[in-house]
Amino acid sequence: VAKDDEYINKNDGEKCAYHDGIIAIILAVFLIITFDTYLVVKYKEINKYQNKITAKIFDSISNITSIVILNIKEKIGLDITKGIEKPIPLYINTFILNEAKWFSLSMVLHSLTSIPLAFYIYYNYSHNILIEAGSISALYMYLRKLTDSFMSFGGRYDDVVRQKTNMLNAEELENLDMNTADNIKNKRKQKFINWKEIYIQTLGFGYNKNKLDVNIKNLVLKKGEKIAVIGESGGGKTTFLKLLHGLYKSAKSEIIITEENNTEKKLNTNFTDINIKSTLVPQEPELFSSTILENITFGIDFSAEEIQEILEISKCNVFIEKLPNKINSKVNEKGVNLSGGQKQRIALARALLFAKNKELILLDESTSSVDPKNEAEIYNNIFNTFKNTTIIASIHKMNLLKYFDTIVIFDKGEIVDSGSFEYLMKTNSDFKKNWEEYVKSNA
Repeated sequence: VAKDDEYINKNDGEKCAYHDGIIAIILAVFLIITFDTYLVVKYKEINKYQNKITAKIFDSISNITSIVILNIKEKIGLDITKGIEKPIPLYINTFILNEAKWFSLSMVLHSLTSIPLAFYIYYNYSHNILIEAGSISALYMYLRKLTDSFMSFGGRYDDVVRQKTNMLNAEELENLDMNTADNIKNKRKQKFINWKEIYIQTLGFGYNKNKLDVNIKNLVLKKGEKIAVIGESGGGKTTFLKLLHGLYKSAKSEIIITEENNTEKKLNTNFTDINIKSTLVPQEPELFSSTILENITFGIDFSAEEIQEILEISKCNVFIEKLPNKINSKVNEKGVNLSGGQKQRIALARALLFAKNKELILLDESTSSVDPKNEAEIYNNIFNTFKNTTIIASIHKMNLLKYFDTIVIFDKGEIVDSGSFEYLMKTNSDFKKNWEEYVKSNA
């Protein structure tokens, strides 16, 4: 009888273990599929965030020249930081969901071990049957091996789910042009928030140590003044604008800054260590493969009114309205599907959008490829919008000179003359001759 009871006990234990295993495996599979259904959605959202921020960083690096000359490093850096921090709640929710999945799965699989063992021990004890340590050990080892195998399967399946999600994301990226460094703070030693005049006593710079490519003396920049810079190609106009923007640390200058309260401060500087907020717009614009809107805004949020105002100032609206997708039309890499004038206007719109709080706007023949009619309207728009901003523009076409308060003439890196249009017409015979020839050729 004892042997029969023992046989029945073992048979019942095996049946219990078998049924418990089937139920546990079914429940485990159900948990994995259920949790992974929600986790896949989370993984896709995380991938989209990572795509955007990676593209943003890549585009920022690719267009680092524009970012530096527009003096928007802090704004772009802050935008990238916000982009990195934005999915943190999503990461936390995904982590909690994933941990809940593995906790639930481990509990189910542990039941695969504990329930048969508990039943085996309880059954033997309740029927006064000898509980053999060898039988318990054998049953435990069998159940443990089954549990470990299924846990290993669950881990591998989780890897497959993640990789599949990443592959789907890669396939999506093939059909998308995604947009997009640590935030480098622009530390300044001196700050002059309310300056009204900058007197440049001397400003010297040379690309080679033995020669000065720019040697400027006695130039006054007044707050809100509109200054045109003219001269032959290679005369130092572009270098001068870059010096004012603080791009050359090896430059040497002696300046006197007069503040609004008439306080004067004399400085030896290279314009990199004083907090004069400036924007430089180069002749050759940098555009990247994205929409016109994102080329203008760098992906940063601006109101529709702000964007529309800038489009009208830069006359971008003239050609954008003719495009099928308007401002959301795609720009090919380097803007090869746009004319030179259209590219310049987009770059100008971008610069002006970020120039709201700037004190100096530096234009390096920034509209040289724009037709004369639109170019004149653009300058009128800029002057009317930025009345209190000092604007210094390197000018190629003489028809614009009448719009400026002061004209500065460069030759071989030096200023050879300066004054209003009327003053130069009276005192500078070469200037008068060039103007009369220009008028005659465009009559």
